[in-house]
Amino acid sequence: MAETLWRECADWLIKQQVILPDHRVTWPSAQVLDLVYTLRDGVVLCQLLNKLVPGCIDLKEMSLRPLMSQFLCLKNIRTFLQTCQNVFDISPSDLFEPSMLFDCTDFGKVLHTLSVLSKSEKAEASGIKGFPSLAKHHDYYNDDIYRNLEELANYNEEETMVTLEFPISPRRSKEEDIYEDLCYVTLRIQENASATHPVHPVEKRDYCIKELIETEKNYIEALNMIIKHFMRPLKSILAADIRKVIFMNIKELAEIHTGFHSELYKACTSSQYKISECFMHWKDKFIIYGEYCSKLPASQEKVEELSNKSEVINSAILRCQQEANGGKFKLRDLLSVPMQRILKYHLLLKELIRNTPKTHEDYFGLQKALDAMLDLAQYINEVKRDNETLQIIRDIQASITDLRMPEDLELKDYGRLLKDGELKIRSHDDNRLKNRYVFIFDKVMLMCKSTRVCILLLYFIKFLLHNIFFQIKNIFLILHEEK
Repeated sequence: MAETLWRECADWLIKQQVILPDHRVTWPSAQVLDLVYTLRDGVVLCQLLNKLVPGCIDLKEMSLRPLMSQFLCLKNIRTFLQTCQNVFDISPSDLFEPSMLFDCTDFGKVLHTLSVLSKSEKAEASGIKGFPSLAKHHDYYNDDIYRNLEELANYNEEETMVTLEFPISPRRSKEEDIYEDLCYVTLRIQENASATHPVHPVEKRDYCIKELIETEKNYIEALNMIIKHFMRPLKSILAADIRKVIFMNIKELAEIHTGFHSELYKACTSSQYKISECFMHWKDKFIIYGEYCSKLPASQEKVEELSNKSEVINSAILRCQQEANGGKFKLRDLLSVPMQRILKYHLLLKELIRNTPKTHEDYFGLQKALDAMLDLAQYINEVKRDNETLQIIRDIQASITDLRMPEDLELKDYGRLLKDGELKIRSHDDNRLKNRYVFIFDKVMLMCKSTRVCILLLYFIKFLLHNIFFQIKNIFLILHEEK
C-alpha cells in the first residue's frame, strides 16, 4: 500500500491537470523522490488549489518561479496550507508542517494532507475521485518509505535544481498547442489545395522553406488578431498603464515581422536575397523579445487578476475572445504565442540546414543564421532568468516588515541572492539557541526573526539586528530591532 500511495497521488494530480500525463513521476523508473521534487517548491500545490477553486489563492501571494529559494518555497507551501484550512475546511491536525515537505522529513504526512484534500467536498465537486481509492485501516503515511528522505534529496539536490530550472507545465503544453493551431493551420489546409506560393515544393528543402514562410505569415496574422480584437476594443476599458503591462510591445512585433516576412518572400522569389541574410538583417530587432518574454508572466497574471476582480473587464475579455476565435483561445494563452515563435527559429533553421547540400550557396550563411538564433534564444533565457531573480528579491523585500533602506536604494542594489535559509544562534543574554533566518547577497547579509501567526506558522519577517551597520561602498545600512 505504501509503495503505491504516492503513485495514486501522482495519478490524481495528473487527472486534476496540474502535472502532465507524461511527467517523470509516471515513468517506469520513477521513485517517490520524483514526486517530492515536483511538489517541493509549493508551486504545483498552489496551482492545484486554484484549479479546484479558481481564485482561492491570489497570484500575488505566491512565487511562480522560486528557483528553490528556501524562503519563497516555504512561503508557497504556507500559502497552500493556509488555503487548505480556510477554504477547504481541512483540520489543522490533517495538515503537514512546511519543513516536512521542503526538508523531506515526512513526506507521508504530505500525502496524508493531499489525500484528505482529494476527498474534501470542494475537490470531489470536480468529479475526480480522491485517493487512496480503497480505505485502509493501516496508517500508510507513517511507513518508513516516506520518512527521512532528506539525505537522498540533498544528495540529488544539484541535479534536481538543474532539472527544475525551466519546468514544463500543463499550461506550457497548452500554449504549444495554441501556437501550432495558429501558425500551422493554413499550412495544413493548403497541403491538399492549389495555391500560389513563392516556393513550389519539389524536394524536402522546399517544404522546409514553405513551412518557414507560411508559418511566419500566420504568425503575423495572429499578432494582428490580438491587436484588432483585443488591444483596440479594450482601450476604452483598460487604463494605458494596464494595457502596457498586458500587451507590452506586440504592435512593434507585428511591424518587425511584417518586414521580416517581406524579405523572406523576396529571398524565395529573387536571387538578390538569401534566407540567411534575412535572419542576419533582422536579428538585432528580435532582441526586444528579451523584454517581451521576461514580462510575459506578469502580463498573464495581470489578465487573470483583472478577470477575477472585475466582472466588467472579464465580460469584455470574454467578448473579445468570442469575436476573435469563437472563444477557442483565451487572451492569456494568446499572449504566449510570440515567445513560442521566437524560440522556434533555430529549430526551423536546423531542419532547413539538414536538407540543404553543403555545396549550396547559402549553406554556410544558414549556419551563421542558426548560430545567431541560438544566441538570441540564450539571450532571451538569460534576460528572463535575470528578471525572475529580481522578482524573487522584490518578493523577499516585500515580505520583510520594518525594512529601513537608504534613500533611493532597494535590496536588489546589493547584488544577487546567493543563499537563504534558517540557522541557530546562541543568545549572549540567556545562552539559549534561537532560530533565525538569513539572506546572503553579494554585498549584504540580513538576519531576521520570524513571527508565528496562527497554527500555520506564517512568516512575517522582522529585523533582529540592533544598531548593526553594513558598510557597502560607503553606504551605511542601519537596521534596528523592533522593540
